[in-house]
Amino acid sequence: MVIIILPIKTPMRSARKLFENNFYKSSLLLTTALLSSLLLLTPLAKAATTASTAVTQSVTGGSLSITSSATATLTAVSANAGSAQTSTGNVGTVTATDNRGSGAGWSATATTGNFTGVSSVTKVTGANSTVTSGGTFTGTTGGTYTLTIVTGGAAGTATFNVTGLETQGTTTTGTGIAIGTKGITATFGAATYVTGDSWTVRGDIIPVTGLTITPSALTTISGSATGVTIGSAHTYTGTADATTLIVATSGNGLGSYSTNPALSLSIPASTFADTYTATITETIQ
Repeated sequence: MVIIILPIKTPMRSARKLFENNFYKSSLLLTTALLSSLLLLTPLAKAATTASTAVTQSVTGGSLSITSSATATLTAVSANAGSAQTSTGNVGTVTATDNRGSGAGWSATATTGNFTGVSSVTKVTGANSTVTSGGTFTGTTGGTYTLTIVTGGAAGTATFNVTGLETQGTTTTGTGIAIGTKGITATFGAATYVTGDSWTVRGDIIPVTGLTITPSALTTISGSATGVTIGSAHTYTGTADATTLIVATSGNGLGSYSTNPALSLSIPASTFADTYTATITETIQ
């Protein structure tokens, strides 16, 4: 007897294998379809675009300016016929400001006039003490004026002439009448003036050549102190002589700076008693 063995595949295993293959294929197809759907649903990234805006800022230049104290007073001295005397004080705060925004640099300087005084009127003859003086003496040499009534009468009618430092012909009395050409005036108050009545008035100076000005330490109010310096002590040689108070070199001095200069005045011997004034002029350029 011969036994023949014939291998036969089990139908169950073949079906399972077929199922697995189909499942994998279906899963792959489904995954692919889902991914495709997601890609279709997701917006495609776009290339970036740009824009620009030019912003303009305008800075307008301001001014170059200087300020100072309106008044200053020196120490009082007593008249001394024998020797010169010295009075002292300060100008007050002088402030230089550069808001031009150019960095051009600048110089602040000071000039000074002579110290001058106009005395009170002194009665020489007559009964009237009704004449007063005024004005600012502009002469370079002091002296006395004598006012004498030429034609009597009330103020505004009576006339007078002038002798002394200058001469002046017959002039009608009144208010603020010029005496000579050097800035002095006289006012004749209400009264009856008599021919021959007379009065004197003086104009005097203390020369500016006796004045020394010394800038104090620099105060920087705003800006940088680089390139900004004060001037040195200076004794004036005349009324046109300008001395430096503060100076800023090119590219510097954009800001505000101040100094309080000291003053020292030599008063000559035999200076007449009076109140003397001078004007200090500060300039920046």
